[in-house]
Amino acid sequence: MAMGDFNGDGKVDLAVAIITTYRHILLGNGDGTFLPASSSPVSVGANPTDLVSGDFDGDGKLDLAVANSTDNALTILLGNGDGTFSPVTSSPATGTTPFGLAVGDFNADGKLDLAVANFDENTVTILLGNGDGTFAPAPSPPATAARHSGGRLHGDGKLELAVTGRGTVQSRFCWQRDGRSLRSVDVAHPVDLTHTLGMAAGDFNGDGKLDLAVAIQNVQPSPPADYIRFY
Repeated sequence: MAMGDFNGDGKVDLAVAIITTYRHILLGNGDGTFLPASSSPVSVGANPTDLVSGDFDGDGKLDLAVANSTDNALTILLGNGDGTFSPVTSSPATGTTPFGLAVGDFNADGKLDLAVANFDENTVTILLGNGDGTFAPAPSPPATAARHSGGRLHGDGKLELAVTGRGTVQSRFCWQRDGRSLRSVDVAHPVDLTHTLGMAAGDFNGDGKLDLAVAIQNVQPSPPADYIRFY
């Protein structure tokens, strides 16, 4: 899911990816209830697994990017400001099985960019925004990936990425060193995980530093069952 005020009424709305070929827009009533938008559901690519919102074309209206895991491409939907969206004709290519998305200005040019975690090849694709709703690929380091979250993790004022892997016991942290390039550092975490299917960043212990919560799907025959691990 992604949330934002998609119809400009000051109330939070929801966009929900359904693992078929659809995405639903639910307009908030401001009391915790929602109604489907008149244009919902909206067709996207095959097997959408994640979506993020942001103003990708600089018109002050929220847009959506959808990761289509079977198509190996993204669907970019530009918001019209009334809860409806128009697809961008060009579809940015990704690696194999795009599974997770993060949004941020990674090259410090004032335009929103996208980071895509590619599940089946354990890589991250960085797509730099052109400011008109289109994106161009940028060189990026190889990184284990399943799903990821953006955040300022080491306090230098530049956006970073935390990435978890499929079938790995390491987390990789990729960050900007100069506002233009990415480098990566492996931080080993010997944990009994197999698949990490979700991640969130926040200051969970109140020390002013960002922490990570990782949702782990444990398919090993022994316990523990699925769980959340905090770093």
